[in-house]
Amino acid sequence: MALGNETTLHLHQRSQADLREFYWAYTARLQERAPAGSELGPAQDSYAALAWLPHADAIARSGLERDGVLTELARARELDLLDPTLLRSLDRALGQATPQQLALLLRADAPSLRAHLWLWLASTQPGGCALASLPLDLVEGAIAERSLVVEHGAELLLRPVADYVLAARARMIAGAPGSLDRFLEAVALTPSDARSNRIHPLTRATAHAIMIRRGQLAYVQAGLSHPYPAVRAAVALALLDAAPGPTEPGNPAAIVALAASDPDDRVTETLVGRLLADAPEVDGVVQPQGALAESDDPRIRETIARWQGKGDPLAPLPSPRPLEPAPAPTDPDTAPQAPAATEPATSSGGTREATEATEATEATEVTEATETTTKAPAPATLPSVLDGGEER
Repeated sequence: MALGNETTLHLHQRSQADLREFYWAYTARLQERAPAGSELGPAQDSYAALAWLPHADAIARSGLERDGVLTELARARELDLLDPTLLRSLDRALGQATPQQLALLLRADAPSLRAHLWLWLASTQPGGCALASLPLDLVEGAIAERSLVVEHGAELLLRPVADYVLAARARMIAGAPGSLDRFLEAVALTPSDARSNRIHPLTRATAHAIMIRRGQLAYVQAGLSHPYPAVRAAVALALLDAAPGPTEPGNPAAIVALAASDPDDRVTETLVGRLLADAPEVDGVVQPQGALAESDDPRIRETIARWQGKGDPLAPLPSPRPLEPAPAPTDPDTAPQAPAATEPATSSGGTREATEATEATEATEVTEATETTTKAPAPATLPSVLDGGEER
């Protein structure tokens, strides 16, 4: 399956849009746990896989400061996607930058500066040229940090800096067949023990979704049984794009069954919402079609009612029904074998609280990393090749 540079970036953007509800919930949860009166701001992960430098030293040593723009970005509380002058300012500052100078800045201990730099690398023509010259171990190793920034776009959302790293890596045209896919597999499928794996759950979910949309359907079951709800939702939504046929796992009836069986309300609501996105409206009320309209599942019916503006959106949904196991492949010698999930998805309860224990580390990882002085082992270099060829 050959996909070009812009196509892969589009897949990243589509996958991020799918996860909006989960980013919003993650942001709200961290805001609720913050001290009273405090505002959202960037959070630096002390993990030193890239040997963090004080940002003032990194900027000075790079020799790229111009009109104070890099220092301003290092101190910024937000990554402002609505400012049309932002990337132009970075272009002026970084237009003649060498890979060595950029590498210094990408090790600065200022999450906002790094996020702006990765965004510039991922989304501009000069950034794309510079990206092609950066060491692969720098780009791929950066995915393992858990620093956070506040993104100001349609709304304020906390995002891991690794999200912007993943966008930059998706932009790279890899000469070796399967290079990008091997990287995505390493990001998505590494065991999810927070002590041994640094990939942020939301970044992991995006990687899963890109893999599925790139046709890597052997990994569907691993994603659908993942302990993180965001991963399960991202994979199910990607299936609607990657395998929409009537006998494929992404057909609407199969997605309705997944929505009815998932124990996390956000997953159910997100999947039903996607299926309702193109449904007709009568007097301003959305009308379910097909498998949604035919379902008599109480969890599905209540979710539809909420999308129609009825019921209590804060009340838990009815408990999920267990999903019947999929039939075994008819030809095991040729059918792709999905890797086993690292942990089973929780099956108790039908509320958001049912997965709170599983997701508890998401809201505390950056705090714990900042408070500890013990450095985790650096991640192994992930396999990839960078040249002017085409991804496969």
